[in-house]
Amino acid sequence: MKSEPSYSSVEVEKDLSWALFLAICAAMLFPLWFIGYCVVYTEGEVMHGMFRGLTVLAGLLVLIGFHRRKLAAGWVVGICGALLIWQCWQIRKWAIIQEEVVGIVRHVQEFKREKGRFPESIRGYSFNRGWVKHHIMNYRAEGSKFSLFYFMNHSGTHYWYHSDSGFGYYPD
Repeated sequence: MKSEPSYSSVEVEKDLSWALFLAICAAMLFPLWFIGYCVVYTEGEVMHGMFRGLTVLAGLLVLIGFHRRKLAAGWVVGICGALLIWQCWQIRKWAIIQEEVVGIVRHVQEFKREKGRFPESIRGYSFNRGWVKHHIMNYRAEGSKFSLFYFMNHSGTHYWYHSDSGFGYYPD
């Protein structure tokens, strides 16, 4: 007489194959590791450390796969997916702000071409996205030079454009 399979043997039979499990982990962890290089520019050094730590944690979850691959894959996809979405949203926000800053720089340079001097302020610039205006910290015209300071999430991590040296970045 055949005995009924135990619950644990049925679970093992329904578990993911090693090939699928490793493919899922690679598809989530490699892009996450590479996109992590942007975190230092969008969030700052402290958040970059946290992001890298969470990436390593997600990588360590692969070890759970020796016991239950389906469970480990779920955790890897959940953590990596959340981190990927968060950082892609931050990169998009940074790109929008950067695009607006390039528009301001062009506006200021065009003003100088027409009037022979840099404007006293950037009030004449029409923002494509109004919310970016709140990310501009300071604009200074100093004779034949100008500088523009701006931030993304908090003023501790800020960026600038200087007519002599171009774009720069100061981490937290």
